[in-house]
Amino acid sequence: MKKIIFLLFITTIITFSCRNNKKSEDLDLVQLNGVAKNINKNLQQISKDLKEVTLYATYNIPYNNPVAWDDDRDTKKNQYSFTPGQNNTSAIYLPEDKLLNAHLKKMIVHSKQIDSLFIKFVNDNSFVQQVYFLDTNSFLRIYPFTDVSRYFSKSIELTNRLPYQKVYQKPFVGDQSYWVETPYADLYGHGWIISCVEPVYYRDQFIGILSADIPIKNLLQKYFQNPSEVLILTDKKGNVICTTPLGSKRFNIPLYREFIYYKPVTRDILMYNSPSLAKHENKRLRNAINKILEGSCKENFYINSEKYTIYQAKIKETNWLLLKIIY
Repeated sequence: MKKIIFLLFITTIITFSCRNNKKSEDLDLVQLNGVAKNINKNLQQISKDLKEVTLYATYNIPYNNPVAWDDDRDTKKNQYSFTPGQNNTSAIYLPEDKLLNAHLKKMIVHSKQIDSLFIKFVNDNSFVQQVYFLDTNSFLRIYPFTDVSRYFSKSIELTNRLPYQKVYQKPFVGDQSYWVETPYADLYGHGWIISCVEPVYYRDQFIGILSADIPIKNLLQKYFQNPSEVLILTDKKGNVICTTPLGSKRFNIPLYREFIYYKPVTRDILMYNSPSLAKHENKRLRNAINKILEGSCKENFYINSEKYTIYQAKIKETNWLLLKIIY
């Protein structure tokens, strides 16, 4: 009888322990999925709002209508115009080697209608640093106002850069977003960014793009500051975008470093100066990460006899992975 009672007691303890462990694991996964869901929700809202601006720019602006052009008001050395002291205007820029012809004058004047939408868009999306329209002639309208002329060479072709090339002559699809999801150096001095991009058409002819730029540091500051947990954001290949301080310390991952602008950027520079987890120096971590990249939702591994568990959640909008490691 005593043996039976003892066995029942042991069985109860083991069952209770297993349930607690499962609850703990479930809580870790629930928490991770919650963070991933919030990040994805922010990105989806940016995409949705940019589509609305794109629809307006596509169907509500008569780009071919005649305009009253005023050289004193509309240009300043054929580079940019602005009203000092006002916050409700974009900067405009046209490379000096571009001919300011009748077509471009219409584009510059008519595209000013987008300014009010730009203001609302940036106010509604706190993650966004800037939003801009870029046409096929490298004419740029960007909000908030930035003195972009000091970042550019006289003959820069903005249409050669990642955001424009991402959607060049691609269709505007209502339920699809184009993302430059690999962080790259912002041309206007705002550090590492990603971009949500939409093509703009007028009467079925491609006329340019709209792009919303999101600094990686905004994501870092909101989601990766907890000193007591290991969270790591990677792309689909395991390249680290950012991590919490504990993730950096525990797994020898360099902390996120902003791009330092020693001189103006005139070409595309990708962020990847930090190692890929798929090529991590620790073989056991590396093997676990590669299984995660192949689709596993959870992997265990050991370092110095200490057990680690990796959970993963997907951020579908940008095809990223959010990893949590517990030990």
